[in-house]
Parts: sequence; structure tokens; C-alpha cells
Amino acid sequence: MAPGRLQAGTLTAPATRLRGLSPQPAAPIQQEEVWKREQAKLQEDKRLEELKKQIGEEREAQDLLRVAQEAGHVMCVRSSLS
Repeated sequence: MAPGRLQAGTLTAPATRLRGLSPQPAAPIQQEEVWKREQAKLQEDKRLEELKKQIGEEREAQDLLRVAQEAGHVMCVRSSLS
């Protein structure tokens, strides 16, 4: 037999030690944690997108008001944001 090759059916020492252990017993718990964190991140991303949209709409409204004031169409409007 050539050096460095294993015979069929033989196991290396680390594989022999792991034979009796179940593969990753904590995996389902970890998968659930990962899923929960992913869901929380998706919700946070959605919330941030909504806030960005709201800020953009408020800026657009302020710009329109400023343009209307500069054109003399609106004298003075109290801001509901203040």
C-alpha cells in the first residue's frame, strides 16, 4: 500500500473519538437564535426604511412650502413639527 493512503474501512484517531457523539447537539437551538436575530434585523431594517421615507416626505413638504413662500403664495405657516 502507498504511503499516505488509508485502507477502506479504517478510521483515523479523531474520527474514532467522534463516532459515539451526536453531530452538533446544540444546532437546533443555535439555528433558532440565528433565525430570531435575522427576523429582528429585518424588522429593524423595515423600520429604518419607513423612517427614511417619512423624513424624505417631510423634507419635500418643507421644500414646497419654502418655494411657495419665496413665490409669495404663502405668507407664513406654522410648522406642525415644532
